[in-house]
Amino acid sequence: MSKYSPLRDHLLRLRTDRWDATFGEIEDVLGFPLPPSAYRYPAWWSNEVSGRHVQKIGWLGAGFRTSQVDIAGRRVTFTRHS
Repeated sequence: MSKYSPLRDHLLRLRTDRWDATFGEIEDVLGFPLPPSAYRYPAWWSNEVSGRHVQKIGWLGAGFRTSQVDIAGRRVTFTRHS
């Protein structure tokens, strides 16, 4: 179980193929603050299949991908990927 499982579970419950979320909304779902790197680096939100970034399990595990990342606006769009 990953600490990002609550994000995966939230995305699995969505009845839409897209979720435009603020970083604050994501933190509410997770129950803890995002790390500083999420606020600084678009790469934190990457959809890499391999690698050590555990946060991707949250969205990839639910069949979603990040499609837009706005670091300055503190927003990210998750899109269902088939």
